[in-house]
Amino acid sequence: MAPPPAGAPELADRAACPLCGGPPVAVVAVEQWEGVAIRVVRCGRCGGGFSTPVPTLAYRRATYRRWSAEDPRATRQAHFGIHQQPRNAALYRRALRVLAGAGARGRLLDVGCAGGMALLFAQDFEAVQDGSGWRRRFEAEGLAVTDEEWSQTSAVTGCPVHRAEDLPGLPDGRFAAVTAFNTLEHVHEPLPLLGELRRVLAPEGALYVVVPNNAFLFLRLRAGIGRVPGLEPFEHLNHFTPRSLTELLRRAGFGRVRLLDDAPGGTQGFFHRLGARDVAKWGVFACVGALTGKRAYWYPQILALARP
Repeated sequence: MAPPPAGAPELADRAACPLCGGPPVAVVAVEQWEGVAIRVVRCGRCGGGFSTPVPTLAYRRATYRRWSAEDPRATRQAHFGIHQQPRNAALYRRALRVLAGAGARGRLLDVGCAGGMALLFAQDFEAVQDGSGWRRRFEAEGLAVTDEEWSQTSAVTGCPVHRAEDLPGLPDGRFAAVTAFNTLEHVHEPLPLLGELRRVLAPEGALYVVVPNNAFLFLRLRAGIGRVPGLEPFEHLNHFTPRSLTELLRRAGFGRVRLLDDAPGGTQGFFHRLGARDVAKWGVFACVGALTGKRAYWYPQILALARP
């Protein structure tokens, strides 16, 4: 078993919003983590939120290693194991359909590849025909945050997997598509990362992003009656609303951003059976979004397609 990180948590304060640089205006929630009170504060400029103080990247990586050693089958923590990815099967399939519908074809980069199931889905998504015959629509590659994620994804998929520190060295315009499934909320500085993803994306390429929706109606209702909304501020360093995500993507150089409707059941995969309540709830969400032009976006996750 890997030892826990030594000493007290290594923390860093954040004085400004990492999404837009705006000032904090209100504390939304406070949660305890290893004896430390971590605040979730709302930005006065973009309306998003961020955690402060936050563990350093090195400390978080060490904690993920410890969690994985303590419980290799953990489905909530230490996200780089493929054993927990079947629950996201519907999410991956839908993203690939959207990207194909947008005309994406060629190399695909999955950021935070989490053991590799999204890469396997991309490799086997569909075949397309060109002048030289039939070929895969997507040639999948991964971008791993930790050594464990890199080794597991490489072993499981056989796809090229890059380490996060290798991203600046990748050629401009290398990828026809980039996916980031529940990744941006974990990143200390999301704007520089998105700037790099914009750089490696082809001029007519597309980025598919999924993040938790912290403007979600029921989450706000829970906060309004004094209950801690379960924002997981140790793991989720950034807390997005549709507006803050859209503005962040535009600041990173994505001129065309479109919020997408989620599907009934959301990210649930092979083991989730939809009931009438699920379908009715998602129908209400879709109607509200359509009637308000997505200004009211009630899905529990934000799905966005962004293009340069």
